[in-house]
Amino acid sequence: MGISIRGKIENSILLYALIALSCMNFLGRGSIVFLVCALIGFFMINSSLRVDRSFAVIAITSLAMMVTALMHYGINEAIKVLNFMLLYLLFYNGFACATNKIKFIKRTIFSIFAGFAFFIVYTYVYNLNIDTPDWQRIIYSPWTGEEAAVTLVGLLSAVVIGYSFYAVFCQRKIWLKLLAIASLIIMFLVNIDTATRTPIILSIILFVVMYSINLISLKGHASIKSVVALMLLVCAIFVIYFTDAFGIRTMLLESPLFERFEEEGTETSRWEINKEHAEHMFEHLWGGGGVSEQTDTTPHNYIQEGHDRYGIIAFFGLILMTYYFIKNIVSLIKIKDKKPIDILFISMYLSMLIQMLLEPVFSGYPIIIMALIVIHALASGYLKNRQEALESEGL
Repeated sequence: MGISIRGKIENSILLYALIALSCMNFLGRGSIVFLVCALIGFFMINSSLRVDRSFAVIAITSLAMMVTALMHYGINEAIKVLNFMLLYLLFYNGFACATNKIKFIKRTIFSIFAGFAFFIVYTYVYNLNIDTPDWQRIIYSPWTGEEAAVTLVGLLSAVVIGYSFYAVFCQRKIWLKLLAIASLIIMFLVNIDTATRTPIILSIILFVVMYSINLISLKGHASIKSVVALMLLVCAIFVIYFTDAFGIRTMLLESPLFERFEEEGTETSRWEINKEHAEHMFEHLWGGGGVSEQTDTTPHNYIQEGHDRYGIIAFFGLILMTYYFIKNIVSLIKIKDKKPIDILFISMYLSMLIQMLLEPVFSGYPIIIMALIVIHALASGYLKNRQEALESEGL
């Protein structure tokens, strides 16, 4: 690999470094780094730019958001939403011009994972030195030292969860498996300390769903090995828990997370919050956070939050974007002889999209939307390329 701008895009250390720095919100300026990444990335494209319907939807949504962002929030917010359009265009075309397309996908998504994993580890280590009462769900940003919403933990966790399934079950590289497992452990520790339930529940659901999807695609000895590996993993977890090895059971039972589960179970107020926002949506059509000011709450999904911050055009644009996300997920699931890259796409899509539908994103960590758009661009190019290959073979 090289650091020159010209050359094969899949071999550019510079591009992958910028992706990772963006996803870890380097110095609290991740959106700016992503903008630099997009602008430099276009110099690596050695062909005319291509577009598709997803780009048209993302471009219209991004431009509508930019107008309302400039009206209500200023240039910094406008730059964030400009990234949506630029990043899709770059990575859709980057995939098209990559010589080794699978390598480009794997390295790009690994860079996203590395950035998010580093940030969650850095956040955990930074907050170890800060004393806060057990009953307070408080976390501090390591970049700014300021208090951050605990929803940040959930949004960071989604990428770690999605990538870890692929690394653990679909990868042969031991170092990658160990890195994913270590990231998962730190992620669980952060969620336990902050009593954040959603990522724990998401982990269980995603791993069950993805394991089922992966098992169906396996054949012969591969499927048997997968079942045996899962049984051994489950047995190991039960043994560790019930023998209280390393004091893990004691730590869990005395943790803020367990206390919250005991008091509240899986009950959540997010549905009431979203319902209340829906009742006032058409009173505030042009963004600016009017509904949040009126209700004194923030919607817990990126579509309603997008409406509240950026207006009605952005709202319908985000619904269409979500449609294209789901369309790609369905297309990937329908593939009969799935390869590890198909599993990687499905796992990342599901984990990130579900989490974005459960938390405030634009005010929490909008970089996760940018990262999902990068993955969506790669998946759209991959599916198009695969369809063209099947048609050329007469299938």
